[in-house]
Amino acid sequence: MLIVAKKPDRILALVEKGVPIKELNVGNMSQTDETRSITKSINVVDADVEVFKKLDQLGVHLIAQMVPNDKAEDFMSLLIK
Repeated sequence: MLIVAKKPDRILALVEKGVPIKELNVGNMSQTDETRSITKSINVVDADVEVFKKLDQLGVHLIAQMVPNDKAEDFMSLLIK
């Protein structure tokens, strides 16, 4: 199953309602004046960081992998740097 969401809070809502999401590939999140850069293509605000922490605590494995040929990186270790 593939689920695409613009913001991570949508995924958190699904998990909290019992949708069994084991892994989440954090993809492109655009840069704005309010965001900070995590990778070249992933930019977050503080609220996003809190949501990712909750997802991690709920057992969702978070990775960052832009294309299949890229090595999947542990997103939480990138987020906490």
